[in-house]
Amino acid sequence: MPNPKVETRATARPGLRDSSTSPPSLGEKSPRTRSRGNAGRSPARYKTKDDMSSDEDTQGTDYGDEVDRITSDRSPRLYPELPLPLPDDFDLSPKRVPFSKSDTGSLNDSYGSTHSRCSSRSGPSSPRKDNPLTPMKGSPGKKIYPDLIHKDTKQSRRGASPVTLIFFFTLVLVSILVLYYHVEETDKLQKSKVHKKSVEEVYKDLKNELQTINAQITQPRHFWVQLIGQIDSIMVQNPRQPAIILVVAPKDARGTATCLIHKIAEAVNYAFGDSRFVMYDVKSDMHVHPRTLKQELDNVLQGLSETHAAVIHSIEAIPGEAAMIFHAYCDNENAPFKQAIIFPIIEVDYYYENLAHKRLDNTVDDLLAEIWGVSLLPKDVSAIVSRIANAPVLIKPETPGRVKELCPI
Repeated sequence: MPNPKVETRATARPGLRDSSTSPPSLGEKSPRTRSRGNAGRSPARYKTKDDMSSDEDTQGTDYGDEVDRITSDRSPRLYPELPLPLPDDFDLSPKRVPFSKSDTGSLNDSYGSTHSRCSSRSGPSSPRKDNPLTPMKGSPGKKIYPDLIHKDTKQSRRGASPVTLIFFFTLVLVSILVLYYHVEETDKLQKSKVHKKSVEEVYKDLKNELQTINAQITQPRHFWVQLIGQIDSIMVQNPRQPAIILVVAPKDARGTATCLIHKIAEAVNYAFGDSRFVMYDVKSDMHVHPRTLKQELDNVLQGLSETHAAVIHSIEAIPGEAAMIFHAYCDNENAPFKQAIIFPIIEVDYYYENLAHKRLDNTVDDLLAEIWGVSLLPKDVSAIVSRIANAPVLIKPETPGRVKELCPI
């Protein structure tokens, strides 16, 4: 005889509000009558070792009832009431409930783990982003972790990079060195015109040197008178004008003129304590443009700021436009360097014997007016000639052997 089919009915677990459950004992408070101070807390319950082992055996049944009993009224039912009777194909096997990361706050509401520690929702909540806790007191209002600083803000607070600092300090160092160099150069320019000895001592030493030269190279007395007269005019503390000595070099005395004038310029250097004298040969640049040649002459004569003697060779090769530079440096009152001796040398196509019996000043004036009058007005030529040809001197030729001995170069 076949066994009769026994209908089984799943009974719902007793909930907190189910009136069929037995009332709590006298020593235990009902969840409805608990005080507000104990809200959200599990009732105090102490288990023995036997109770704990018994709980493990009945974990699938009694533990769930215990969870439903101690959970607050606000918690949703773990198992909703099922319609009775159940259909035959109803699946009662446990299913895993999927959840997302946003549901982490309600993990305790799921009965998926057998080791979950159910705690009341009304208890202390975890720190939220909008209500952070301080590390020490746990009070709201202060954040445990500081806000992340933007990259640009971090760089601005960090300061300049090492490369920038190195570049800055290098620039400052170079500026200091350049400033120091300019200060040193200015001091040299200022000290160059300051005499290391008095003017009287300079003049005395210069005359001694000239006497030595006179003994080496024989020249007429007129030559030395003209020379000493011009040098005497600048041997004062504040001379009124520079000494301009136009040297006339005949055909047969050009080597002697070069050697003699260089010897005199060296004597001036020795007397004033200078290291060198200014020298320029016009023939080396006679094919350049007159304006360029004038600029070259200007640069050369600027060297009188550091010395007291200048020698300009072959002024007859200077065009009239470039010769105007002498108007500034040889002026009677407005010359920039007045305590200086300038030796313009003019080479003429005459022999010494032909010029020795003529008025030298008239001969030189006519020659320069002929050369510079091509490109300059007569008044401009007169202004230049009057400044550089006021005291011309004629050089007497010396034997070539003697010249080569005194001036080997």
